[in-house]
Amino acid sequence: MDITQILLAAQSPDGNLRAAAEGNIKQFQEQNLPNFLLSLSVELSSDERPPESRRLAGIILKNSLDAKDSAKKELLIQQWVSLDPSIKLKIKESLLMTLGSSVADARQTSSQVIAKVASIEIPRREWQDLIAKLLSYMTQPGASAPLKQATLEALGYVCEEIPPEHLEQDQVNAVLTAVVQGMNQTELSSEVRLAAVKALYNALDFAESNFANEMERTFIMKVICETAVSKEVEIRQAAFECLVAIASTYYVHLDPYMQTIFNLTANAVKGDEEQDMVDYGNQLRRGIFEAYSGILQGIKGTKAQLMLPYAGHLLQFTEAVYKDSSRDESVTKAAVAVLGDLADTLGPISKDLFKSHLFHVEFLRECLDLDDEVRETASWTQGMINQAIVS
Repeated sequence: MDITQILLAAQSPDGNLRAAAEGNIKQFQEQNLPNFLLSLSVELSSDERPPESRRLAGIILKNSLDAKDSAKKELLIQQWVSLDPSIKLKIKESLLMTLGSSVADARQTSSQVIAKVASIEIPRREWQDLIAKLLSYMTQPGASAPLKQATLEALGYVCEEIPPEHLEQDQVNAVLTAVVQGMNQTELSSEVRLAAVKALYNALDFAESNFANEMERTFIMKVICETAVSKEVEIRQAAFECLVAIASTYYVHLDPYMQTIFNLTANAVKGDEEQDMVDYGNQLRRGIFEAYSGILQGIKGTKAQLMLPYAGHLLQFTEAVYKDSSRDESVTKAAVAVLGDLADTLGPISKDLFKSHLFHVEFLRECLDLDDEVRETASWTQGMINQAIVS
């Protein structure tokens, strides 16, 4: 059975050819699952095979390991667990080899499938050398940018798929080191740096002890803040997403970096307003508002006074965005939410601030005429501000 031709036929515009191919795939899967999965992994890893067949091989392989339905997912897990270890080893070796493929789709799909296998095996204390193998690709002499990019994507997906308790701290440390190095400006490939920032985002849940360590925390924050002013749009956005996640997860450690974060967000917006990048500007503004909201929620209570030096700037920034007709609805909702968080966190001490920035009155009035989500947020914010002013 020529798996390449079957996979190509399964994508044919000819309905008869497609139906016959789909039947052959199902038959192969049901009659010989081990060789079926192995054949898919070989197809995915072979640069000599057509991109179309490799892409479908990867999709089927990934769908053979995971499912949204919990019962089906458990069945697929058990099927994988029961495979002969030698078959599983060959499949995993093929997947790792594909990270070095010259075809971007194959590399990305392979990194996703590696994570699916890891989600099954690592909690069972299997494939314990996966992290070390991936990290070795990052440090081997002459490693190409595509290989490093795919490896970082795989590390990110693995961190996304498995709970933090299933990685040892030394593994976490090694992952964070590789990711931060990938974000460094000395890395010439913007694709590698973007993959590194995204991998860091997925690895943040693993970094609790690292953020508890001042020296490690400061180094990580320094690299993220440097990355947030990168000249590449996608990299800046990904860095702000990291800041949002850090603000909501590790806010207890953020006091020393508050001024840096607020200055960073203000300067980033000021710079991007000079560029004709409306869509990215909206994404960035939303990210900034979400970062502010995360910080405000984190310092609510005894640490609320920390916000006072920055509250005026936040209101000025929000007013500027309110007056900008290019903002989209997601930005509007985030801006309204941060006003509510500000009033909720500062309470009565925000009274004079809101009285001196009366734009919020018209802003909220306009929002009450928008869709349900924005209207509900505006109604809650109005209540918070009223409560702060009359207290």
